[in-house]
Parts: sequence; C-alpha cells; structure tokens
Amino acid sequence: MPLIRISQLNAAQLKDREVALSILKPANFSPTDDERLLEQGLAMATLVSLGRSNGSFEVIIELKIDNPTPLVLRLSKLEGLDSPYVRMLIDHEGRLKELLQLIVGFQDRINEQNYKEILSELLGRFPTIYADLGEDGLRQLVADDDIPF
Repeated sequence: MPLIRISQLNAAQLKDREVALSILKPANFSPTDDERLLEQGLAMATLVSLGRSNGSFEVIIELKIDNPTPLVLRLSKLEGLDSPYVRMLIDHEGRLKELLQLIVGFQDRINEQNYKEILSELLGRFPTIYADLGEDGLRQLVADDDIPF
C-alpha cells in the first residue's frame, strides 16, 4: 500500500478528505494516532483516520489511499488493549457522503446487541462490504451474515 503526505494528495483525494472531515468532526469524531501523524506531515496509507467511542464500541473510520478509495469501518468493544473487533472494507460506490452520514446516524446507538441489524442496514445501501477475518482473510458479506466479535 502506498504512503502519501497530505501535500501530495490529488484533487479527488483532497475532496474525499474534506468531505469526511466535514461530516465526522462535527459528529465528535477525534483524530486517531494515524491522523495526527498525517496532519504532522508524515506519509501514511490513509486519507483520514478518525474515531469515536459511544460507551459500547469504539467506532473508527479510515479512508485508504487505494483507488478506488475504500472506507474502513472498525468496531471495537471497549475491553482494553486486546479488545475484540470487526473490521470492514466498504465500497462507497462514489457515495462517500451518504455512507458517512449513515455511519454518523448510527454511531451513538450501535452496540453488541444490535450491530448485526445495523450491518444489514449498511449492506442494504452499500452491498459491497468485506469483513477482515484476520488469518482467514477478507470475506464479502451477504445479508444475514453472522459476523462474530
């Protein structure tokens, strides 16, 4: 995966970054360590990396440098350093703003009891979602998939 500085972003990447920041920062998402390094001028593999805790999960959103730019959504339980998590790569199909608004809409209510329902809602609007299953690699999600933590 290529590394890039903010000063090296092309017009489309800058636009995606600006859209993400304009939606996520007002929704109280904070910079992750990767975002802070990017803002300090270091080369990173992300356009944006912001996170927010809702008391049940830490919700982290990243936009990767790849083309097309996938959105990475990571939901981590709040259980310390080795907390279980699920990491998904979502093809936003050129509808980044819509996807970010959808995530912001559920950020406060997603929890261990309803995350599968919310993932089904995501799949209904953005059908190309891959779950990162660690050693088992990526698997494309389908409706009613059982994604365990």
